[in-house]
Parts: sequence; C-alpha cells; structure tokens
Amino acid sequence: MQDSLSLRRQKVQVWVRRIAYLLDESVPLPGTKYRIGIDPILGLLPGVGDLLSLLLSLSIIVLALFCRLSFWTLLRMLANVALEALVGLVPVLGDAFDFVWKANVRNRELLLLALEQEARAKKDKRFVLLTSTLTILSISCLIGLVGYGLWLLMVWLLQMLTGLMA
Repeated sequence: MQDSLSLRRQKVQVWVRRIAYLLDESVPLPGTKYRIGIDPILGLLPGVGDLLSLLLSLSIIVLALFCRLSFWTLLRMLANVALEALVGLVPVLGDAFDFVWKANVRNRELLLLALEQEARAKKDKRFVLLTSTLTILSISCLIGLVGYGLWLLMVWLLQMLTGLMA
C-alpha cells in the first residue's frame, strides 16, 4: 500500500501537467508545430491579465510545496515565474517574451525531474542496503565455515595425537 506522500505526489503530478499544458501548450498555432497556452493570451488583457497569469503560474509552485521538494528546486521554480512576470510587465516585449519563455512547462519539468531523482535515490539506497546485507551475511557464513573447518581440524589433530600416545 502506498503512503500518503506518494499518493499526494501522484495527484500533484497530474495537476501540474494539466495546468502547465493549459497555460503554455494548449493552443496550437496554425501552420506550425509551435504551441502556446492561455498564459500569453491572458497577458494581452490590460491590467488583470498579467496578474491572473501570475496567480495561475504560482499555483504550480503551491502544488510543488505539497511534494516537499528541495528548497533549491522551489527557488528555481519561483525564479522562472518571477522572470516571466517581471518581463511581462514591459509592453509588447513582455507579451512576446511570454509566448517563448513558458515558465510553467519549465516548472513542470523541474518538478518531474526532482521527483524522478528522489525515486532513483531511494532505489539506490535500497540497492546499497541489500548488497551490504548480503555481503555481511556472506562474510559471516564464510567466517563460520572457516571456524568450523578449523575446529574439525583441531579435533582430528587431537584424535591423531591421542592415538599416537596410546
């Protein structure tokens, strides 16, 4: 049975994928393979567009907090959103930057990579623990067999010596 953190992380991955897709990849540009999302479109709305876009982007970071990611991963995610928000404040240039930067896709990849690395590290720890345990058991058995062999040798030698003296 999976623990609650593992289940929470699975749900967060699903939501982060959906939000990042909606914000940065949900709208195909006709005649190209390039996709944009509603994030740069919202940025075109005067006044509230950039704020709404920022709040939606921050929702990914809030979800990442539930996964207990490292401080540095969360900081990188925050930097992606901050850069997009700050450059987005500049008229025209900010809107063009918003079409290209895709902070939400970057943050999705950071989250997925961090969770994958953590899972791999956990597997590596299990492998080290298993191999260490098997090594210790093997050495213990070998020492036991050598000790038993020496004991048998001493018994044989004593029998030989007592047989010679009798």
